[in-house]
Amino acid sequence: MEIRCRRRDTKPPCLWTETELILYLNNSVNEAAEKAKLFLDSVTPAVCQIPIFAADPDPDYLLDTRILKIVSAKLSSQSRPLERKKKAELDRWNPNWRNVTPGNPGWFLTDFSEGYLTLHRSLMATQPYP
Repeated sequence: MEIRCRRRDTKPPCLWTETELILYLNNSVNEAAEKAKLFLDSVTPAVCQIPIFAADPDPDYLLDTRILKIVSAKLSSQSRPLERKKKAELDRWNPNWRNVTPGNPGWFLTDFSEGYLTLHRSLMATQPYP
């Protein structure tokens, strides 16, 4: 391993085992990838698909811990993507937005509750949105 040469750790007994070196190197790669947001996944069902039920009274869905950012979201029953909104936008539009009659989601938020995806009914056709 190149790291052994660089650290002048080539003669037994070595300071670190192969397993320890591989663990540290893998951790470094994972940390760099996370900080730089190098990985984008749009196909792994366990990460990218959340079961949504029409009768579900709670519009907040727990995200997989591997998800750092949602780039886009759409319902499998629709061809168009959901529109991203910020909690502050919905608060300005209607401070009581959490209690609006449920319907087909048109918006999604990721800043309402940390670690959750929040779906909300789009009311553009019935109420003005600033």
